[in-house]
Amino acid sequence: MSQPLTPSELAAFRARQKSRSRALALVLVALAVLFFAITLVKIKNETAAHLRAMPVAGASPVAAPPGSPVAAPPGSPVAAPPGSPAAAPQGAH
Repeated sequence: MSQPLTPSELAAFRARQKSRSRALALVLVALAVLFFAITLVKIKNETAAHLRAMPVAGASPVAAPPGSPVAAPPGSPVAAPPGSPAAAPQGAH
C-alpha cells in the first residue's frame, strides 16, 4: 500500500494535475474553434454555389441555334440512337 503524500508532494501533484487540465481545456477549445471555422467555410461555399446557380433577374434563357448539337440532361426522355449504350433498356447489361 502506498504512503500518504506529504503536503509538499500533494502541492506538486495538484500543480501537475492543474497543468494537465489547462492543457486539455486548451486543446478542446482549439478543436471547437477549428470545427466552427470549417462549418463557416462550408456554409459560405454552399451559399456561393447556390447563388451562382440562380438565374439572373431579367435575363432570358439563351436557346441553342437550330441544328447545333445539344446534350440532353441525364435522365431526360430524349431518344438515343439505336445501338448506343444509352438505348439499352434499364437493367439490361
